Amino acid sequence: MNEEFDYKGFANQLRFQVRGMIPEEYSDRGIYIRDLVYKYSILAGERVSLEDCKDNELRSIFVQVIAEWVFHKTVDLIASGVPEDLHETVLNNLYSDLYDFELKNLKQTGKLEEFGPQRERHLIKIEKLVDNSFKKSLKDFLDKNLIDKDIYTAAIKHSNMEDYQQEQIKNAEIMKISVFGVLKGNIYFSIAFPLALVVFYLMTVATFLSGQIAFGFVILAFFCTLLWRFLTYENYIEDKGVWVPVSIWDVIKLHPFITVAHFLVFPKLFAYIIYYFDKEILCGEIISSMALLFLIASFLSIKSDIYYKRILEP
Repeated sequence: MNEEFDYKGFANQLRFQVRGMIPEEYSDRGIYIRDLVYKYSILAGERVSLEDCKDNELRSIFVQVIAEWVFHKTVDLIASGVPEDLHETVLNNLYSDLYDFELKNLKQTGKLEEFGPQRERHLIKIEKLVDNSFKKSLKDFLDKNLIDKDIYTAAIKHSNMEDYQQEQIKNAEIMKISVFGVLKGNIYFSIAFPLALVVFYLMTVATFLSGQIAFGFVILAFFCTLLWRFLTYENYIEDKGVWVPVSIWDVIKLHPFITVAHFLVFPKLFAYIIYYFDKEILCGEIISSMALLFLIASFLSIKSDIYYKRILEP
């Protein structure tokens, strides 16, 4: 039998946790901010308890997302000078939009990995929804002359979430990791995926050259899927006793031009090797193969600073 969701106790936890997150300049509004977080956590918790969801961990995530955004947007409203009697109108709209979105995606949320590109895309969708809801409410106030243009502009430009994330980065640990550093974390993955990519690439070229265009596109789709999986597969890298999930994509996305250059040259060098092999020109094969090895070494040496935070409750 499933345990009853103690949403009141969880709302109290959230109210306590935001104490350490309130910016110092708004500390005098701390009780007001915490009370709003508690209010909307209770509303969300009570409602989600009645939904067709018996997973308390999932219910907690549901409520926490709403509580976090209520917190950040309350700070934005205070910081930009929006009159206090308008705050709950904005937050009610935000709560309603967020609740509907989360409920619609409840089952999907439960399947998301704790870290990874799918969760990142999900969080980006939530952030866009919050931003649109917030701007829509403020625009309505502006149209009704409840706020002036300066307050409206200040409100949509201020982002406590971004300020909080920047503060987290300042206090974060930094690990400089290369593509090779990610790959060596799982030797089987590092051998199997590249070999499979080469095979699918050669199959794609062969099918197109033989005139099997439809089949060639099918193989190309498999190649692209495999390549994306290769780039986004996360290996856990140990740093100072902490295991951090890092993918090749996390490293190369900070070097877009260098990465694109590598991926444009890779197939050309493969084509040269095949061409010289077919023509039985040993010198051309050797030069092309050496250039390919140099390019692979160059790709493996791409490095980025990976930020991570040791798990500490505020």
